[in-house]
Amino acid sequence: THAIPLSGRDRLLQLRQASEALWKRLHVIQHPAAPRFTPRLTGGLAFAPGNSSAAPWCEFGDGLFTLAQWTYGRKDGQGVLSLAVRGTDQADAGVRRRLVDELEQILQAVLVAQARAGAATAPPPLELGATVEQLPRDEWEAHIARIKDAIASGAFYKIVAARRCDVTLERPASDLGVFDRHSSEPKCTH
Repeated sequence: THAIPLSGRDRLLQLRQASEALWKRLHVIQHPAAPRFTPRLTGGLAFAPGNSSAAPWCEFGDGLFTLAQWTYGRKDGQGVLSLAVRGTDQADAGVRRRLVDELEQILQAVLVAQARAGAATAPPPLELGATVEQLPRDEWEAHIARIKDAIASGAFYKIVAARRCDVTLERPASDLGVFDRHSSEPKCTH
């Protein structure tokens, strides 16, 4: 995984410069039978720079984008699996063995997903048990009322309201299980 951490007000400029430098160094080797696949960065930006030093955003900072080592996608009805490695890693036998082991796990997960899709059954519900903490509804509604009053008075044209929601799971969630569940939801963006 290649990470591009961002900070400060010029984080979009930092992202553009760092991603352009990454794309210049990137060498894509395309299998002739595979559909064309373009590597992608995944990530996001904090709403306001400088406010990301506290949980839960401290791991992400003002912004963070990554080029994942493994990426699976579908294009033109075909599955596409891509691998991003540093040129120096290809000479390391230990790294190559780890990548082959990871590839076997990924292919097994894809086969399981295909079998489930072929059986046309919905994935089992994610029963993880969770506690949710957020601003109480009456305080949130009072906050929204103050925002509406401020807009109505002409003090503001637009205000984006947001409230933090902390979800604590009783046990870890399976990444593939979450993606599987999301892909079965017709109105879910994923």
